[in-house]
Amino acid sequence: MLNPADAVVFAVGIERYGFGDELPGASAEAVRFVEWALSCGVPPDRVILACDSLERAGPKGVRLVGTFRHEIEKALVELSRLQGELLLFFWCGHGVVDEEDRRVLLTSDAVPDDLRNISVDHLLDYLASSSLGKEFRRQFLLIDACANFVAEHALPNRVPIATFPKGGQRDVEQFTYFSAAQGQRARFDRVERHAFFSRIALRWLHDNVTSLPPDSGRFVQEVNGEFDRLRLSEDLRHTPVYRRIKRGPGHEDVLYDGVRPISGTAQERIRASGLTLAQAQRVMHAMANLRGVPENLLERFDLGMVERTLSTLASCVGEDTERLAIRQAQVCLQRQRWIAPALARFGAVTLDHVRHAYHSAVPEGDAGLPADLDQALDMAAAYGPRPGHTAPLHRMTAILEHLTGQRLDDDWYGLPADKLAALRRRAAEPRPQSARLIIDLRVPGTALVGWPAEMVGHLYLPGRNWIQRQVTCLASQTGARQGVNQLLDWAYGHTAVLTLGMIVPRAVMDAVPESWPYEDSLAEPIPLWQEHPTVLHCAERLSNRRALSGWRDRTTTINKRLPDLQPEVQWLEPSDAREITLAVRRSTAACMGLRFPLPPYAADNFRRDPIIASIVGGAPYLLWWDTEPDDWADAEKRLRYLAAGGRFEDLPERLHRLRVDDRDGLGGSLRVIWDAPDCLPPLTELTGLSGSTVRRDSHG
Repeated sequence: MLNPADAVVFAVGIERYGFGDELPGASAEAVRFVEWALSCGVPPDRVILACDSLERAGPKGVRLVGTFRHEIEKALVELSRLQGELLLFFWCGHGVVDEEDRRVLLTSDAVPDDLRNISVDHLLDYLASSSLGKEFRRQFLLIDACANFVAEHALPNRVPIATFPKGGQRDVEQFTYFSAAQGQRARFDRVERHAFFSRIALRWLHDNVTSLPPDSGRFVQEVNGEFDRLRLSEDLRHTPVYRRIKRGPGHEDVLYDGVRPISGTAQERIRASGLTLAQAQRVMHAMANLRGVPENLLERFDLGMVERTLSTLASCVGEDTERLAIRQAQVCLQRQRWIAPALARFGAVTLDHVRHAYHSAVPEGDAGLPADLDQALDMAAAYGPRPGHTAPLHRMTAILEHLTGQRLDDDWYGLPADKLAALRRRAAEPRPQSARLIIDLRVPGTALVGWPAEMVGHLYLPGRNWIQRQVTCLASQTGARQGVNQLLDWAYGHTAVLTLGMIVPRAVMDAVPESWPYEDSLAEPIPLWQEHPTVLHCAERLSNRRALSGWRDRTTTINKRLPDLQPEVQWLEPSDAREITLAVRRSTAACMGLRFPLPPYAADNFRRDPIIASIVGGAPYLLWWDTEPDDWADAEKRLRYLAAGGRFEDLPERLHRLRVDDRDGLGGSLRVIWDAPDCLPPLTELTGLSGSTVRRDSHG
């Protein structure tokens, strides 16, 4: 066992860059690595921490450095002045593979025209060289960063490389564990604010390692095993890999596990075959467990060679399970060839368009959430050609043609000219707009409690301005129900197809007005939320200037992010109001959700209410259940689909289908505040001020 005072810790977590998406929580991962090392007895003054976003004060006594390249380089070079036996290194942030197949880790000052970085190869060579003298003969490094190719980004291919001092070889044991193999993206959950690999690896270290150094063999085995188990239930598309170097007098042992780069020649060969590197890797993954596949097939990738290999294997096997596995690999290869032209044609499409095209094309009930165009095309192609029906892939590409203005060759579809023309016409049909009825249940001039004696309905009809209707009612819940019925009768005089929004104060939400029945002389009463897409709008927000300003800022930010990011739901744990407000403000998620049943409204505890705390934080979209789900994991999975299973703006319509299809389950108690600005009338109308667009309706 090593004396912890003979260890040095160097941890980096970078969230913000001069371009691209932030990685909220990357700094916290570095802090967790440091906290684990401190729990093993490493003195705080032996710790170097480089973070650009500490949510709370870092561990006391550690040395803090900046996250620009020159600051990290300087701190790394200064390691040569320290003494120690063991180096514990951690990095969580953005990474790419450059034009010469080298892994690089981007620093905070990276910008599109100057991708400042730390080269992994140069870093590892420096640490293993005599530049550090005889110090740190044992090294344990974790690197959690993407390793996809810079050419896949809209960035310059040339990546400037800064080198470290490099001495001669020396005795050293260096273990490096990467979150992703070359060509892969490491998964990062921006809602839960953690990197997937870091979460699993750090949890294992915290639970299993109290003395140094860690057992790297057991570490790799158990972390990889956890990845293999989760791959069945999670959308995991990357595989951790490692490199272990052991140098001693007169010998050098280097053990690789998927780290060695794919050569530029191999990449060119793959591209010349018409596939992307990701597609080639998908085929190799499908062949991974087949006996008789050459180990270096990806390096020598050629479509003809792959097809011949699979045909040869198919002619030799006797067991049904092996024959099925080979057939699945052949089908995977066929899919990649089928989708390759579409992948090349629509490479610049937004993720929002991908979501819309995919979910409009696949059969109802598909719960897939493709992360990008490549995955969406592959998932749609998995349905195959459907005899007597249009293939989902064809429907999807026709929609993408309409959205992007880019067309695939007619021959790719393999359809008669009249059927292809009809397919494209359907894809280009304008999306019908729905009428919207907003019913205001506020009591004017009050503290937003009680029942109104007058109610106002605001009706938007596509192509027309908002119109209003005012009705009087008893100042009670029964009177409010009758008033809602009257306003619906008025709206039905214009249209029977509409979405319904109800502006209600927090005190009224406990009455679940979305579920009130609509009654007329012909049909049995039916809950409003089963008849129409029905949402709530928060009355308190509309009467508070600060809340209004925060709401506008937050919706603007969300709308800017949605075209290129998956809409996510961040779950709020039971906590005090201030913690909930801060969690909402820090979040980058489109939706917030309460991971607990909403407590009853309490007038004397108004400011501590979770709904109000979320509104103060600026959340425009908030979900919760009145009755706690039996299975939270399943409930949250279904809500991920609710948020990302198509256009984000269509969430109320997806919620309506859930309420109809699962009225006795999750759909029977799921609530939503949906304060999308374009769903509400102009604020001048809602606050009772006169405005040029206000027009009362005299239609009986």
